[in-house]
Amino acid sequence: MGDQIQIATINNRGIKSIDKRANLYSWISDNCIDITFVQETYCDKIIAERIDREWNGTTMHSLTDSS
Repeated sequence: MGDQIQIATINNRGIKSIDKRANLYSWISDNCIDITFVQETYCDKIIAERIDREWNGTTMHSLTDSS
């Protein structure tokens, strides 16, 4: 068999805190996850831009509007 891809899905219940993001990044790296789907991030444009800067990889976002 060929290489396997590790995929994870996580319900994060908010990702605005740098501590939560750091824990998430560590968990992804420590577990050698290739693709991660993160739900309930409550992510807005500002947080998405921070994630893009912080994460060493490709990111895609579905932004929420609290209004």
